[in-house]
Amino acid sequence: MRNNPFIIGLVGLPGAGKTTVTEFLEKHGFVRVILSDIIRDELLKRGITECTREILQNVGNEMRRKFGPDVLAKRAMKRLKTLGKKKFVIDGIRNNSEIIYLRKQKNFLLLGITAASRVRFTRLKKRKVNPLKKSYKEFLLQEERENALGTATTGLRVIDCLNQCQIRLKNTTTKQALEKQLQEFFRKNGIV
Repeated sequence: MRNNPFIIGLVGLPGAGKTTVTEFLEKHGFVRVILSDIIRDELLKRGITECTREILQNVGNEMRRKFGPDVLAKRAMKRLKTLGKKKFVIDGIRNNSEIIYLRKQKNFLLLGITAASRVRFTRLKKRKVNPLKKSYKEFLLQEERENALGTATTGLRVIDCLNQCQIRLKNTTTKQALEKQLQEFFRKNGIV
């Protein structure tokens, strides 16, 4: 086992399969930290109980402006250090500064999960927990926010983040097919 923790950063648009990837990694001893949970903690500190995607996006950008564009990555690393484990997955990277900060850590791998917008829309509609209640047009507008909300420094830039990934996996068919891709990649690279 490495002396330094092994960290996988996970990037993907909603419905791409990030949860499937994190569940797979958890089965192999990884501990998950979700960046939006750090924003939820901030909402609770403020006494805000409503937690929509738009609120999370806006407060996340506000936190980046106030505390620095890499604040979520820094808080995630602080949280990881308290857990005393050696393998982590950071789910939900959406800003370039988060990647810059995390790449300074030893043993960091940035993994992107992609799927076509129609595929992701269908998955989100069928999701058991918190299914999407928007039309396809509304979904596409929401997706625009994921790629251009806020400034280039402090805002959401998921596509830019995907373009920086060392590994990108296409998740266009089934959960089992994605898990097979993951198994092959991680075995080949001695990760799981």
